[in-house]
Amino acid sequence: MEFDRRVQIRVHRETGTTFGSGYLVAPRLALTAGHVVQAAMGPEPARVTVCRPDAGTEQFPAAVRWWRVDDRVDAALVEVDGQVEVDGAGGGDGQAEVTGPGGGAGQGEGAGQGGGAGRRWQPPDSLADIRTRPPQRWGRIIGTRPHPVAVAGFPRMEKDPSSGDRFDGRISGEIMPGTGSLAGRYEVFSKDATIPVRDGTGTGWSGMSGAALLTESRQSGLLCGVVRADRQAVGGTRLTATPASLLLADDGFTALIAEHGGWQPLLEAAEPVDLLDPAAPERDLRSPAMLLRADAEAVAFRGRADELRALRDWCQVGAEGFSVRVVTGPGGQGKSRLARQLADDLRAEGWVTGHLRAELRDSDLALPELRSLETALDFLLVIDYADARPSLVRRVIDQLRGCRHRTRLLLLARTGGAWQSDGLTASYADEILARAPTIELAALVGAGGPPDAMTALFRGAVGDLADLLEALPGLPGRPPAGWPALAPALGVPSRLGVDGDESVLTVQMAALTALLQHGSAPVSAAPEEPAEATLLRHEQRYWVRAAERLGPLDPTVLQQAVAVAALCGARDEPEAVAAVGALPGIPPARAPVMAAWLRTLYPAGPDRFWGPLQPDRVGEYHASRALLDLDPPLPLADLLARSSADQQVRLVTVLARAAAAHHGTGRTARTAGVQQALLDAMPAGGLSVEVLNRLRIVLIHAHDGLDRLALKLAEDSVTAARRQAADGSATALNDLGIALDLLSSTFSGAGRAEEALAAAAEQLRVIERLDRNHPGRDRAYALALSTLSSCLSAAGRDQEALLALAESVELLERLGETDRHTRTRLAWNLNNLADGLWDLGRLDEARRALRRAVELSEQLAATDSSHEILLPVWRSNLAALLVGMRRHQEGLRYAEDAVQGLRLLARRDPRNFEGRLISSLVNLGNILHQLGRSAEACDALRQAVGIGEHRRRIGLAGAEAELSLVKHTLQLGLWQALSGSLETLPDALCRALDLWYGLDRELPKYQPLIASFLTDSVALLSEDGRWQEALEPSMAAVEIWGGLVRAYPADHLRDFVEAYTAMQEVARRVGSQQIPRNAAVAMLSRHLEEQLPYVFAVLDEAEEAAKAAEAAAHRE
Repeated sequence: MEFDRRVQIRVHRETGTTFGSGYLVAPRLALTAGHVVQAAMGPEPARVTVCRPDAGTEQFPAAVRWWRVDDRVDAALVEVDGQVEVDGAGGGDGQAEVTGPGGGAGQGEGAGQGGGAGRRWQPPDSLADIRTRPPQRWGRIIGTRPHPVAVAGFPRMEKDPSSGDRFDGRISGEIMPGTGSLAGRYEVFSKDATIPVRDGTGTGWSGMSGAALLTESRQSGLLCGVVRADRQAVGGTRLTATPASLLLADDGFTALIAEHGGWQPLLEAAEPVDLLDPAAPERDLRSPAMLLRADAEAVAFRGRADELRALRDWCQVGAEGFSVRVVTGPGGQGKSRLARQLADDLRAEGWVTGHLRAELRDSDLALPELRSLETALDFLLVIDYADARPSLVRRVIDQLRGCRHRTRLLLLARTGGAWQSDGLTASYADEILARAPTIELAALVGAGGPPDAMTALFRGAVGDLADLLEALPGLPGRPPAGWPALAPALGVPSRLGVDGDESVLTVQMAALTALLQHGSAPVSAAPEEPAEATLLRHEQRYWVRAAERLGPLDPTVLQQAVAVAALCGARDEPEAVAAVGALPGIPPARAPVMAAWLRTLYPAGPDRFWGPLQPDRVGEYHASRALLDLDPPLPLADLLARSSADQQVRLVTVLARAAAAHHGTGRTARTAGVQQALLDAMPAGGLSVEVLNRLRIVLIHAHDGLDRLALKLAEDSVTAARRQAADGSATALNDLGIALDLLSSTFSGAGRAEEALAAAAEQLRVIERLDRNHPGRDRAYALALSTLSSCLSAAGRDQEALLALAESVELLERLGETDRHTRTRLAWNLNNLADGLWDLGRLDEARRALRRAVELSEQLAATDSSHEILLPVWRSNLAALLVGMRRHQEGLRYAEDAVQGLRLLARRDPRNFEGRLISSLVNLGNILHQLGRSAEACDALRQAVGIGEHRRRIGLAGAEAELSLVKHTLQLGLWQALSGSLETLPDALCRALDLWYGLDRELPKYQPLIASFLTDSVALLSEDGRWQEALEPSMAAVEIWGGLVRAYPADHLRDFVEAYTAMQEVARRVGSQQIPRNAAVAMLSRHLEEQLPYVFAVLDEAEEAAKAAEAAAHRE
């Protein structure tokens, strides 16, 4: 509670003065009870004044700007006139008696007035800065347990009988949810002693009407209501109050608060306030990089309409009480911003929403804190960095899973995977987390998307960032005409979008650096350097300005210190000093000073000494730069040795993510440098078991150029787990099984098949050691069999792999597991089993397995976006299998479903899914053609060709895709000719051959089909007497067949001879019509010379084979 905001409200009339308490919610705006100023709302002339007794006795003129008194609300907003000067003269006052549920206002005893020249209104110190944070946070009680509150005002019991002055009084009590809620009010219960009053008709609490009801937090109190009446309880105190939730539901009230305070008032949960981030956007933006933080909301929310709609439906439509959903995507993809937008939308509709603080860990949450999250109201809780906090996530799930009311837990992570399904414990939290549906965020604008989409996204970001920069005069570089005037002149940087899909952060970083570089204080930047590098040069100016009070410092030391803060974090001052003390440029005596400087540079939330450089991707880039580019480099080994377990986990994770980001943008040398530095810094005795277990998140980056680091961590985890498993306890065996599974997958990713197989086999043996009644044992055994099958297959032991896979499928089906990860694994196993059975010719068994995989995927696709991708592929495979079994009509249904699913995916992400859509359309066309539905078959193929041609024009078609386009173009022309449209065939041949001649034709798998289509086309044209049009395709067919005969003479000799014969006839016909034959004759002669040796060789081989067979028969 801010005591300097307490004010006294008076209404002066000819008949007397009424009095009440109030609380400043903006520099010149006070909240009070409506009945306190009710006299000013009538026809009788009245004058309202406000006094802030902490600053003096002056009574400043004021006006009621908003007023409401009814059955549910009793509140008013009073605006102080800040221009009038008043003196401190005044007398006694009247009072607004708080004697009953209605809280009527009493008549005044005197009419104290100010007059003459004096002081102007001065806002209190606690409201001096409303630019960087809201003047007041607003709260609501969400739980069912009593919650402590405080009320401070000017009760009648504190009135000086001689002077009439009102002194302050405070009451500490509890709000009792379930008492007064049906009447729409809070009831405050207190056992605080009261002082009897001797005069008047009021009670001791008269005059407290209008006092603010506040709950305390570590950062600032939440205003939860305004006092309305004293119920005159026996044996204590019982006050009623109008809840803030009813006030903020009034548009007039919120508009006035926003007008005076500059912030839209937002309702926050009171009980868990210290566990949650503030709801308001961050505006303490001291440096350029801070503008890009997700909680700054500097750029308006754009796009993601489908994802936002899906999440809203999940929150609002589902009937279940507790539900979990996961959103994954790379850093900077917009996960946090999407979650904030969802929370904002739901809060506006009456939901309780909150983001669990990013720095919280499992050890920070005791049972009382967890219980504070329970509510009977609609509730959305967001946990970011869920993949880095799996234990905390499970504790929250365990606490909330029994909730009978609508509660939604949204988890944000860079990737799904082991953090969702670790363990053999089969606890409720494990099961809920494992089956939680996942939404994977793709780029807002993928390569190949709408051409103007990237431009619109960039220009929107530039405009929004320019407006925010204009509101931050402390940031240097403002152009003379202002940032908003500069924004329209900036074009999209040429490098934006060149590398394909761009994240939201990439676009916003490009927009911000473009603004800064065209302002009045640009920095030197290389033409093709990453935007992170340019932004960090601007950020470094902030470091230098902030460090001026420290005296002369080497800029390298500043950069290293910021890198340490980004890498290590710090829970308290000793951790911070120890980390900074590892830097060689900082003497031990200066380490506390440097740690304190970092704390002011990037302030942290509660329970943390300093905050990191954000956004995360910028901090990660800077950390890797400090490691690789500075001289001397960061002393990584010393940092690891000095760090706590939390700091070690953060250090390795931040650098691993930085290395993965370098790898993703082609800066592979930097990835290798970071990996080597981490390997060199690992302590000789290894990291602790706790740290290794928490670093499993790093293993997902093995494919991002960190294979050796991932392998090192995986091997160390197994070594440590083996030591612990010596006692044979179930927990230790469980941990060893998990470690071996991760080691096996890491070996597999590195292409070390035999070592992966050995680890998988050991994992199976470890699980066999568990008691058969151990929860989760059979599930773990089935999944280990699946891993073993993959390893056997990679080692070339296909028969054993198939047997292990079949056993895994049988066991998983028998267990009937319902969690998403197990069912996904079962679906994959069935798909892989179907492939193996198909290869062995066991088609009916393959069909049953693949159909079951499709059924599972259809169920999972309703809640898991990854199955939206798998499902069309598996449907296409099933359609092809059914066609191979001559079950065309059955296959047609799956082929049509596959096309429909891929159309939706290609619409959202053309770059990645149009190629698959082409293949699916071709498969559908083939089935329709075999069923005799020629027109529909041609239509499907025509769509495939059209998409292929578009992708070729915009540069998205590789060599294989272009060869496919040749084949599909020829196939379409041939089908149309066979359907009676022979006139379209020459054009198709011309387009296909033009493309063919410009290709690198090193991919042989399409050449027989292309040559066959050409040969068939020549035959059709020849039958119609169109010899001239048949000449070029006949020559192309001979050329292709000739090349194939050279490579595979026994397979393609007949095709070559037929094509050669056809070409000879076409050439003769063209010659008889006086057409030049030079090119044709040269082609014929060359191929005769090249192919005759192969012809004779094949004939000789056939003759020798016949003689051998005859001799064998004669011997018998």
